[in-house]
Amino acid sequence: MSPHAVSVVIPTYNRARIVVRSVRSAILSCRDPDEIIVVDDGSSDETSAVLQPFRERIHYVRLPRGGAGRARNHGIRIARHPLIAFLDSDYEWVPGDLEAKRRLMDTRPEIAFCCSDFAARSQDGGIVHNSLSYWHESPPLWKEVLGEGMDLSSLIQLPPEIQDSLVHIGNLYAFEMAANYVFTTTWVVRKSAVGDALRFAEDLPTYEDWECYGRLAQRGLCAYLASVTAWQHGHSGLRLTGTAVVDAVFARMAVLERVWGTDPAYLAAHAREYCAVFIRQQHLLMRALLRQGRLREAREVLSRTQAAPLFWKVLAHLPTTLVQNGIRARTVLHRARQTT
Repeated sequence: MSPHAVSVVIPTYNRARIVVRSVRSAILSCRDPDEIIVVDDGSSDETSAVLQPFRERIHYVRLPRGGAGRARNHGIRIARHPLIAFLDSDYEWVPGDLEAKRRLMDTRPEIAFCCSDFAARSQDGGIVHNSLSYWHESPPLWKEVLGEGMDLSSLIQLPPEIQDSLVHIGNLYAFEMAANYVFTTTWVVRKSAVGDALRFAEDLPTYEDWECYGRLAQRGLCAYLASVTAWQHGHSGLRLTGTAVVDAVFARMAVLERVWGTDPAYLAAHAREYCAVFIRQQHLLMRALLRQGRLREAREVLSRTQAAPLFWKVLAHLPTTLVQNGIRARTVLHRARQTT
């Protein structure tokens, strides 16, 4: 087995119109003896048919519908190579990206995983560069998170398609707790460095990847390439980012508890930071439940929430219609103040 070989895992569900672009991107990025594993998560469209012409180049697996986490985990289980890369079926890689990360992982064996930024192209043609930073209110200063950057060209011979960029190498574990700064399609992981931490949650509607990244960041060093190495293509199909707000917040709270909340060594040094992040999620959940009139659930959350505003406690015991009207009125007033 080649120590530099990569297994590419592409999970997909009902994306027959766009999955071919991702598969072609993987084929162009791979070299012998790399493998491409497409895990079809129970698609009911023409996914199997459109991938038929590529069967000699890919390993196509069809599973009963079980979610993105289960599909990725199956790809991990059957992957044969030391490095695993993930490519979602509505994305494509920048040419040369996979080769650059392969060379970096080979040059720096202490790196457990590497990742980078991506760009997004909407259906109407709009483009957002550096989308990872765009997702967050406060873009990360990577030199403060992982340490001073160094030129990628100082570590590897650059593939001809890749421009030089900074690489930051360090421990992402504490920083990753506050928010997810790893993006699946830009991610390459060394199996031997992370062991059984390389698994996605199968019981969460979203943030199943964040749980995995948190565990991996605990196991080893991260390398962040400060460049755009993948493109997301907008589409009208189902996406995990469309998960309902309440379900999404519940998922974030579950990830926090499972990863950082069960790490005694981390909590001994960072209990205050952990509590602050967890309480912030409780507050987001409280707002969402009140807006939806789910007052019984809101009262249950309040009973477990530290430092809950008195306003919420009062609202949670009022009639549902009055609560929703009050929330709407407060939102309108807040927006009016922002525009004046």
